[in-house]
Amino acid sequence: MLNNKPRKVLLTGAFGLVGEETIRALLHQGHSLTCLDLDTPENRTHMQDLLQTGTFETLWVDICDAEAVKNAFNQCKPQAVLHLAAMVPPDCYVDPKHAYQVNVEGSKNLLDAARQCESLERFIFISSYSVHGPRNPNKEINAIRADTPINPGDNYARHKVIVETLVRESGLPWSIIRLPAVFGLRPQQVGQALMKYLFILPPERRQHAMDARDAGLALANSVHADILFRTLLLGGDAPDWMRTAGEFFGAIFQARGLKAIPDRYFRNPDPLVDEAWYYEDWVNTAESQLLLDYQKHSFNDYLNELKKQEKIGPGWLMNLMSPLVLKQLTKQSPYDRDQDSLDTLSHWQIVCKVFGIPIDSP
Repeated sequence: MLNNKPRKVLLTGAFGLVGEETIRALLHQGHSLTCLDLDTPENRTHMQDLLQTGTFETLWVDICDAEAVKNAFNQCKPQAVLHLAAMVPPDCYVDPKHAYQVNVEGSKNLLDAARQCESLERFIFISSYSVHGPRNPNKEINAIRADTPINPGDNYARHKVIVETLVRESGLPWSIIRLPAVFGLRPQQVGQALMKYLFILPPERRQHAMDARDAGLALANSVHADILFRTLLLGGDAPDWMRTAGEFFGAIFQARGLKAIPDRYFRNPDPLVDEAWYYEDWVNTAESQLLLDYQKHSFNDYLNELKKQEKIGPGWLMNLMSPLVLKQLTKQSPYDRDQDSLDTLSHWQIVCKVFGIPIDSP
């Protein structure tokens, strides 16, 4: 770690799942914090809740508005920027053109403003391990590292690759942090788009996940850690946070008193076709843990906290409701492995088919 004196930090995407935990960690470390996010009723509710944790400034700014971004930098005069704002799956599949504007053009606006900011000491871009592309669990054996070749397989990953390149070529003191799957404690609304997305993801895929509280701590520590001009991959402590996606979600459903959705209702990629698989896999986190010291919560810690947070009803009621909930969920799946053949389409081809978007979407 370098000098961990309090700094003036600008955090974009502040009131999302990872952002809220980053706010808590930054405030705990004594930093002066300015939060940037969209002005929505949901974000205002999260802001009010987080103000119980400590004092911070909020600027309601759309990062697609270059002038508003410039004004935010002039007002905040940050020493460090944590750029977390993004449209992620499935939202980036629903409206790919707007996703490009937010993820790429919005990032350009931030970089332009950062170059004019004399106080800036570092620009930290939060990327994703999606940049490494499809990972066939039947073939791949090596954990992902920062130097693993990139091979973006959908628009979200392509956006991240574009911005990573822009950051490295910006002339700014930069760091890039790639997140894995992040599990938070905040209840999430399960809409139609999310259900479409979940069913196209094979449960056999290897998934490296982490607690959102650990992700927030890592990002807060990155403000003063010795990571300039480095690309790091985050993930929970191995092997506890290295499982299949089906194992993770089965345990999460059980913690909520529900039965997991059977594998038969998920897409079944051909094990011989690498491009048919999703872009998740296990990660080598040795370097990031050494530099950022963030792996604090086990998966059991997360499940135990989830059980306390998700008191939907008494156990006897959940036992009665579980088959009904499961039936409603499986009715929304377009897949049935007992009848379907192996799927050879790429993940992106499936996304375009399911969400009805052009294959050449940005």
